[in-house]
Amino acid sequence: KWRKNHYLSDFFWRFSRASPEQRGLDPTVSTPTRAETEAALEAFRLFQENNPPFPPTNLDGTPGMLKVSVAQDVQSTASTHTGEASKQSQKVHYFIALKPHFQSGSLTGRATQGYFAVEVLNNTAPSSHAGNPSDGTSPSSDMVKVGNVCYLKDTWRIAPPRVEKEGDVYAKLKDAGVEHIPEVLYAGDVYGSDAKPQRTFTADAETRPWSIGRENPKRRITPHIHYRLVLATVG
Repeated sequence: KWRKNHYLSDFFWRFSRASPEQRGLDPTVSTPTRAETEAALEAFRLFQENNPPFPPTNLDGTPGMLKVSVAQDVQSTASTHTGEASKQSQKVHYFIALKPHFQSGSLTGRATQGYFAVEVLNNTAPSSHAGNPSDGTSPSSDMVKVGNVCYLKDTWRIAPPRVEKEGDVYAKLKDAGVEHIPEVLYAGDVYGSDAKPQRTFTADAETRPWSIGRENPKRRITPHIHYRLVLATVG
């Protein structure tokens, strides 16, 4: 049928004119500098020596390290009707992460990934997407200060009001005196360059005239928002 209608050609026409972010590029993930990579690897190796078998990976010439930003919510989500904190109400932290320790294999889930990571304590600006970790002009690793090894969770949370943010749930458990729960360092939605939370748009099309979802109002697509959570507790 694709040879007899315009749908496929329309898709490629629109895709060719879409921005990198519209095509799926995440501006909050970049390539760490060589100095950041070296400082992070030193922290990972020390952690591995003192806490075997974590992280369970070979750290020699580790490929695929990422620099990931995490925006910490600093205002109550109850103050907004959408449950989304504004970008101005968030403080951004930067982490150097190893390749994913966990990856969800589901095509229909929340694309959850887990990383061993360290925070860049003296970060001044995020690295460029075109950054080259082998750039000889990078400062010495002695100039890059990193924190303790932590666990970074990247997921797509169900949009409010259906489910509370995971970080808010941990905070309530802590306030209630519940024991044996992980310590949360930071948690918040992930923002794009348009200063809005990254979210799915498929649910917006459910009521369009061409959507087959209109025929069955009981079956609705669940909207999701990109979310990151950093735990001090590893293991």
